[in-house]
Amino acid sequence: MRGQAGMGAALIAALQVSGCANGRDDSTERRGVALIPAAAAVAQPAPKGSVPDGVETGVGRAPDTTVDLRVLVITADGTDPAAAAVEAALTRLGTPFDIHNATQGPRLTAGELASGDRGRYNAIVLDRGALLTSGGNSAFTSDEWNALATYEASFGVRRAALYTLPDGGYGFGDTVATASGPVTAHCTAAGAQVFTGANCANPITIAGAVVYTAAPADASTVPLLTDDAGHALAVTRRYGDGREALALTFSQADGAAHTMQLLYGVIRWTAQGLFLGERHTYAGVQIDDLFLASRMYDGSAPVRITDADLQTFFDWQQRRRQDAVTAGFRAAFCVNAEKAVDGDPLTAKAQALGSGFAWINHTWDHQDMTNMDYASAFSEFTRNDDRVAQLGLKPYDVAAAVTPDVSGLTNAGVLSAAYAAGIRYLVSDTSQTGWSNPKFNEGIPSTLQPGLLLIPRRPTDLYYSVSTAAQWVNEYNARNGTTLDYPTIVDKVSNTLLGYLLRGENDPWMFHQADTLDDGGGHSLLSDLLDAAFDKYEALMTFPILSPTMDDLGGRVDARDRYDTAGATASLNPDGSVGVHVANNAATVPITGLCTAGAESYAGDWISSVEVSPGADVRVDRSCGGMTVAHDAGAPAAKNSPGSPPARDAAAVAGDASAGPAAGDGAASGPADGPVDAGAHAIAHVSVIPGAPGAAGCSCATVPSGGPTGEAALLSLLGGVFLARRRRDPQ
Repeated sequence: MRGQAGMGAALIAALQVSGCANGRDDSTERRGVALIPAAAAVAQPAPKGSVPDGVETGVGRAPDTTVDLRVLVITADGTDPAAAAVEAALTRLGTPFDIHNATQGPRLTAGELASGDRGRYNAIVLDRGALLTSGGNSAFTSDEWNALATYEASFGVRRAALYTLPDGGYGFGDTVATASGPVTAHCTAAGAQVFTGANCANPITIAGAVVYTAAPADASTVPLLTDDAGHALAVTRRYGDGREALALTFSQADGAAHTMQLLYGVIRWTAQGLFLGERHTYAGVQIDDLFLASRMYDGSAPVRITDADLQTFFDWQQRRRQDAVTAGFRAAFCVNAEKAVDGDPLTAKAQALGSGFAWINHTWDHQDMTNMDYASAFSEFTRNDDRVAQLGLKPYDVAAAVTPDVSGLTNAGVLSAAYAAGIRYLVSDTSQTGWSNPKFNEGIPSTLQPGLLLIPRRPTDLYYSVSTAAQWVNEYNARNGTTLDYPTIVDKVSNTLLGYLLRGENDPWMFHQADTLDDGGGHSLLSDLLDAAFDKYEALMTFPILSPTMDDLGGRVDARDRYDTAGATASLNPDGSVGVHVANNAATVPITGLCTAGAESYAGDWISSVEVSPGADVRVDRSCGGMTVAHDAGAPAAKNSPGSPPARDAAAVAGDASAGPAAGDGAASGPADGPVDAGAHAIAHVSVIPGAPGAAGCSCATVPSGGPTGEAALLSLLGGVFLARRRRDPQ
């Protein structure tokens, strides 16, 4: 690939997660957040004495227990970055959890963990294995360790210790060494099963961390990760009373690449494959201004891509779709249809490629909507809809739109016109104050027009005003005060995109039509950037990348908002069914590991979406055969349908083939030209925030050569949309 930087430990150390003001002066490099915080490298104090973390309880598994699907995070004193890392991971998943601070909180008792035959937690996560404080003493008393171990044994609940001195309690022999530099780790066969989503075919680079190495004590300790010398860096341990624990011997931090790779698998193992919430990887590539021409940064002639450029970009996309991880990737073009005229080769090529791309309303001629009146706005949206329908560009939904220059979001008349035109999803610009996600993957309900949801979109440091490598180098360096070459710029900007992928963000990414111009050899600036980001991601992860259409994404974001505010809880019942309850509002509750008819198959797991209303608790039998069985929690449980696979035992060993779809089902199937998870109810976030300030954008489009004179401002944000069809008669 032209100009692509190499991968490995070096790329991890430079990762950035940030927004970007496309077309502005505040770049991602100046406002970015390093993906590997220095706080990851925190050495644990030497223990003052032995810790009873491996105590044998002498109790067995209690019969007929009910266990709530909720995680208990126990932190020694709240200072270790591992605690913040698991809290962030659970929040992103949408998994309910409680935090117990062993130093500042009350003492842990059996009554805090269970009431009779009902356990309050189905997973226990410790930030430090022995809960050592700065003085080298455990924050837990012997009574607390005994209460925790007894609960785990009685209710069949697993424990994970995210950062562990390799002591005998977790099945280690003598400590061999301590390392602070990058350490190369390798998944064992057992580790490859546990660390779902991590690319265990490649070494795991542990950087920015303190790493302890030791040998397993005996056969009851199973290595999951080993270093080049064969020392264990992660293990599972089975105790005589049936308890199981997983221990990692290196420090963690939210944003550290090794933590991002491994933590989902740790949570999944600890919850025994069944938990509220879900995880996907998204790449929403949205390319604005199709059929217009963009002004170039260096003053050269405006650029409007040709039919050959569009074909070349499509051919590149098809090559990416041959890869299992990016098979579900599909770019979306935001269309200004005024220049999509009959006889235009670019228009004909767009029609010929059809569903090879997704298509989004970007208004008729890209007029700024800041002060536009209702009637003009309604015309901008609906004329574009009509022309796109004439062209037959699909998938396209009138519920999705992108306003020019992210304008009009504070104009009540424009928003009213958008709603009347059937639009339900617009986009906001994350680089502008007040327009980013209120919480992870949340959108912003409009305070001016009920029923409109704003989906935050991330600008990037690939600008609207460049189409060649030389142009990008010149503008990037001028904006950032640097002297970087093209491969280095691609490397830096792709690291930002990599951070979004690793976090599972569903915010779309903003690009522009000039970025797809063939700059030689079938390469464009955008294809080079995405190749670099996707290749880096695939070196680390195996979660398939999804590109839902904007209306589908809007539905996901809306569903996550309702889920987040619903106060959802669930429990695993003695008969293997799952009871689901919401306290506040109706919601679609995502449950990973719940296998029902219609469940989504993604990355080796089933993800079921359970519709629940307040006051109508639902019990779902864990069966994929026949119809989904859902009924009032008080009704008798239905049996599995004849011939259907049996419900998976909640206490089954993680990594068992029954934990998800059969091999080969890692990515949900779908039409060749559609998203791989079409029709699935994945969850995302949305909630109300105070009215945001006026949006700003860039003026970046001109009329193509030979067309009518005058400028059309160009850039944008992109809108998602959903359901309702527009009303043709403005009110």
